[in-house]
Amino acid sequence: MAFRKVTYLSPFYGYSPRLIASWCDVTVQTARAYKNGSKRPSRSVMRLFRLHSKLKVLGESWEGWAIRDDGIVDPDGNVTTRPQLLAYWAVMQYASEAARIDQDAPWADGLRALLHRA
Repeated sequence: MAFRKVTYLSPFYGYSPRLIASWCDVTVQTARAYKNGSKRPSRSVMRLFRLHSKLKVLGESWEGWAIRDDGIVDPDGNVTTRPQLLAYWAVMQYASEAARIDQDAPWADGLRALLHRA
């Protein structure tokens, strides 16, 4: 029986070198070396990569936002708790229905404006 060499997939498989470089704060050349196996990433690089790939890090569009134990904090310092985030869809459905039913009511204009921005 002939034995064949086992080839393992890189944890970076499926990710572009440019993305790996931006996530791990390395050069694109280094990211390519990680991908092809010619260079072994450090523990800190692997930790950064895992955090990003498992969506545990907020991207650049979330500049100024923070995650704390009690909720997500916006740039103005307002905290939105986990229960508030979980109820968001229900509140939006309720507001949408209220604005639809009472189209002529003056307060419905405000609701429609809020819904349009959301």
